[in-house]
Amino acid sequence: MNIKMLGSAGPLCIRAVPDTLDLGKVKANCQSAKQTIAIYNICSLPLDIKKIALTQGTSSEFKITNSK
Repeated sequence: MNIKMLGSAGPLCIRAVPDTLDLGKVKANCQSAKQTIAIYNICSLPLDIKKIALTQGTSSEFKITNSK
């Protein structure tokens, strides 16, 4: 899975942890274990995330959930 991040700013102020996911081997018609990516603002200025989405063509088996 690749995570594409787009934006415009001065210095890079966002960090995703972990920066990669390994879903392992998953049998057909089964789900992998739920995995979480945390997004951090590593600068002193506010960070405004307007949208998080899966890219076009991504299987409907992948989902984004919002947790605060």
